[in-house]
Amino acid sequence: MPMQHNHSYHTITEGSAAAAPRISLLAGIVACVCIAVYLGAMVFAGIRVYTGIVERRVLASREFSKLADFSVSLGTGGMNDAAFEKSVTDEFSRLKTLQGAIFSSALGNYITLERNRGKVITWNELKETPDFKPQFGISKDPLSKPLQIGNQMVTFRAVYNYIDYEFLITILKRALLVVLATLCLALFTLIFQFLLANPITRPKPGLLIKEFRSKVKDRDAAAFFQDESPGDGKSGHKTTETPSDFRDERDEAAGAAVPPQPPQPQPPASAGSGTEDNGLYTSRSYIGQEAHTVDRLAAELKRCAAFEQDLVFMAVEMRASRNPDDREFRFLADEAVKFFLRRDLIFEKGEKGITVILPGVDLDEGFTKSEKFLGRVESKYLEAFGDAAKLFMGLSSRAERAIEAERLVFEASGALTKAWEDPSSPIVAFRSDPEKYRDFMDAQNKSRP
Repeated sequence: MPMQHNHSYHTITEGSAAAAPRISLLAGIVACVCIAVYLGAMVFAGIRVYTGIVERRVLASREFSKLADFSVSLGTGGMNDAAFEKSVTDEFSRLKTLQGAIFSSALGNYITLERNRGKVITWNELKETPDFKPQFGISKDPLSKPLQIGNQMVTFRAVYNYIDYEFLITILKRALLVVLATLCLALFTLIFQFLLANPITRPKPGLLIKEFRSKVKDRDAAAFFQDESPGDGKSGHKTTETPSDFRDERDEAAGAAVPPQPPQPQPPASAGSGTEDNGLYTSRSYIGQEAHTVDRLAAELKRCAAFEQDLVFMAVEMRASRNPDDREFRFLADEAVKFFLRRDLIFEKGEKGITVILPGVDLDEGFTKSEKFLGRVESKYLEAFGDAAKLFMGLSSRAERAIEAERLVFEASGALTKAWEDPSSPIVAFRSDPEKYRDFMDAQNKSRP
């Protein structure tokens, strides 16, 4: 049953068009959620880091007072007592925040304490007085307090680190996990949106696709198409005219001139008919001769059947505001070779048409390729000739059928005729039912004497 595509909207089904607002809404909601989570993770991490610094400063003040009180309680020996320095050093090593401390007396005696030797305290050039090194993460203003140790007045100063790096790393890890989870959500949403927004690879019937069935007359096995619209009440379908009687009734009713007649669903001439070129390709367009179409299609059908592959046969015809000359027809042929890449599988079709054999391609993929080729040719034709050209395409496929080449050409030509009827849907694909086709062929064989 042929399926038609509304090229002006570049959509396949009514569901696809209706899904676009839902996709945009979903993407907007996910984007807002992601932004909110990102901001929330950053704000949460910032607050935790700030509260950690405040808590660190409070703890450093407590440890500083604790070490000062401990130093005063050591006795009356003062700083000169060897036991004093050892006891203070042991107590200093138990603290968490203080990184360096300096005890200095009025007599010029100093005791320095460091958690990492040489990292916090520095001496002047003469190595007479110590001081603290300025560095990131260490308090700039040392904590200071005068002490009475024995009979000496001592100045006690200390610096602390206000960043707990282990705590900071934990916070950053948690924030990173939240951001990573949100990123995965955004990625899955993007993939889901892409799949919903691009259903062209699997076209389905809908508002912008019309489905047709084929019937075969017992008299001459000639097919004609039917629209899926309410009809006679028996089959639920309304029978249209045969392809040879197609006319634009609206134009005739308006008294307009009769438009160009659609192509007739007839196979091209056989290989034995005459042609102006004796070689493989014609001198007019440098693609295959029309007389060779059926033979080459039959060979490709046989090969694809042997390898259980599908095959699409495409009939293309151009309609411009005026009759295209050889130069414009050669343009169409050249674009077909550039797009489909196989010159030996492209053939002339009458004065302004071509046919293309696509082996190893199913009908859905062939439909997608034809749509891309349509847009390419129409845009380039307008640039090259400053005129608007309209392409019509009819497709049919092997579809697991033991079908003859002439029959496949007939189906594609009939689909092309349907495309001519409705210019808003320039691509029509004949989709067959393999089981019904086999039943029809069995009935035809039984009816033969």
